[in-house]
Amino acid sequence: MKNSPESFETSVQIDLQKNNDSLQEITRQEDKIVKERIETSLNIDHITEGAPTLLRYLNKEQRRDTIKSFARLVIELEDRIPTYDTIISDDSSGRLISLFLREVINKKKAELEEKPIQTFFVNGGQHNSDETNEAIDEFIHKKTTEVAINKVLLATEYIQSGNSIQQIMKILEKYGLDIDVAALSVEPGFFQQKDSERLTALKNKLIYGTEDKAGLLFHSKPKITGVIRENKTGHSASAHPVRDKTVNQKGINTARQEIKFIAEEISKLILQKKD
Repeated sequence: MKNSPESFETSVQIDLQKNNDSLQEITRQEDKIVKERIETSLNIDHITEGAPTLLRYLNKEQRRDTIKSFARLVIELEDRIPTYDTIISDDSSGRLISLFLREVINKKKAELEEKPIQTFFVNGGQHNSDETNEAIDEFIHKKTTEVAINKVLLATEYIQSGNSIQQIMKILEKYGLDIDVAALSVEPGFFQQKDSERLTALKNKLIYGTEDKAGLLFHSKPKITGVIRENKTGHSASAHPVRDKTVNQKGINTARQEIKFIAEEISKLILQKKD
């Protein structure tokens, strides 16, 4: 069990320093080596053909690039996968990315004979109300008293300015949790932004697929995620997104089957037994 918010300022300072020291080790792998590994290990066209619903609005080259973004993200995470015990999803748009990562990570953990990763979904977005952020805070506090949470992978589809994801990070850090952030892609030019203390902390913790707009494929798409943020529904504040009842469940199921297929194929990059 993790610490309660007592002695808040002191504990946060200690944990933030500890996290920043360890996360300085996150380094980007060399592009040429990664690209060669992806091209020689995966049948990209086969994977794109297995996800016609998710990729239907993209041309052939965009489809290939999106799959490569998924693959690059997995390669960048590879050495750190055994350390994670929890995924927290920046919902609603981050849901399919989180399901993808859960599938990949659990395949690797099964190979290592380790316990499967636990996954929680919380409302994301810089436009969350104070009440929603308070509800997320209460949910995280409750979970840290119920289950062991040590190393968190905070998953999202796309980072533009970083403001949205920093709100969730702030809540997690309050409870002394060690965090990495995983994004399918980041806005071109993201790393050229003028740094603030919190933006620098995000950059130091960030693991991403590509520096492009690939992640926008999953942004605000309830027809494939099946959920929407509470502040778009008129519901009372909640820590979690709510089901979009206007969406056909068949389409949601298809999208999840396809993201599972993508994960199964891309996980071959990091498994000892490839078939």
